[in-house]
Order: sequence, then C-alpha cells, then structure tokens
Amino acid sequence: MEHKHTPDQKRCLFCGRFFRPDKHVGNRQKSCKRSGCQKKRCQIQQEKWRKANPDYFQGRYEYLREWRKANPGYQKRWRTQKAGEIQTQLPPVSPIKSIRLNMRADFPDREIQTLVLTLVKSGQSLWIDGVRMHPG
Repeated sequence: MEHKHTPDQKRCLFCGRFFRPDKHVGNRQKSCKRSGCQKKRCQIQQEKWRKANPDYFQGRYEYLREWRKANPGYQKRWRTQKAGEIQTQLPPVSPIKSIRLNMRADFPDREIQTLVLTLVKSGQSLWIDGVRMHPG
C-alpha cells in the first residue's frame, strides 16, 4: 500500500520519505527530522562550505601551533592547577527567602487561619499560590 502525501509535504532527499517542513524553514528544508538524514545533510553542507572556502583555515592558527610546540604540556598543567576552580556542574539554586505577607481577608471572629503559600519566581514576576490549612 502506497502512502498518499498531501501538497504541504516534501520528500526527504536522503531517505525518500515524505515529511511536513518546519513552518520556520518552509521550502528551504531539504530533509526530514530523522537523525540519520540530519547528519547526512550536515555533512554535505559542511563539504560544500569547505569547497567554497578552501583557504579559510590556512595559516589561521599557525602562531598557536608554534606556541604549543614551545610549551608542551601547558594545557594539562593548567587544568590540574585549576581543577577546583573549573565549574563542571551548575550550583544548586538557593531557596527563596521567606517573606511576611499581610493580606486582608474576611475571617470569622476569633478564628485563626493558617495559609501555606508558595512563592514562585518566573522571569521578572512573582507568583503566589496558597492553600488554607484547617485545624486538625
């Protein structure tokens, strides 16, 4: 049974399957989202760029190559020295400090109400969500 395609679909140049192009890319999209097709597309694009810019890397980092020959093992020593300073993981997020919040509310006389409030920071805004705790 042959798969019917709709006019808004394109055929992948690499696997031959039909796909719907991403709306941001549109008609320029050449391959589907499968990783094998994406990898092949990137390889071809990279080869194409290198052919168009053959001397881009020629002599660009020659000074660095010479410096490294004159200073062998520098990078390994530097990493060993800085091992404690190099951040390999994100630090834990510190909890939001407690805030006293005074609110006007209609409570029956002589009744103590306890609210558990959650304060969430989202971008430049603070959101407060509360739950009333009933005396148990």
